[in-house]
Amino acid sequence: MSVNKIDGFGTRKDGSGGEVANKERRQRFLRFRASEAIEKGHAVALDLAATEPDFGYGTAIKMADTDDALNQIAFGIAVEAASAAGDLIEVQVSGYCDIAQVTAAITEPGDEGKLLAASATEGELALVDADGAGDGTGFLLPCAILIEFGTAATADSEVFLLNPLGL
Repeated sequence: MSVNKIDGFGTRKDGSGGEVANKERRQRFLRFRASEAIEKGHAVALDLAATEPDFGYGTAIKMADTDDALNQIAFGIAVEAASAAGDLIEVQVSGYCDIAQVTAAITEPGDEGKLLAASATEGELALVDADGAGDGTGFLLPCAILIEFGTAATADSEVFLLNPLGL
């Protein structure tokens, strides 16, 4: 049997003699090789191109995009930028994330709490409708829950990542 440690419960010293409560965020980060330039805050998908990526399947990522059948399953948010193919970058795959980019279609205050998946705009997340479709492209695997909409096409929306690939 292994011990499962959950960070965040209890309190910690705040540096001025007091204590503050820890917040559990359930965050998980992994490193991948970029197959293209990727901006911080972009939703990413595994690079499953017909030609195996230089670093192999499962280790290379591209921007999630529903216009590309092999890259429609977003699984995380890039927390670092990749300026070129081959760059090693960190990706958040689960937990609270406050740097996600979402589409301009998300404007209603009532959209908080709804599921998000890849969109037709590379690297941006869009709402998943009641039928499980996003951007009218057919079924998509949700990868996040919208907490707070920031600004469209800017890495400032708050989401809770669901780790749909179980990484």
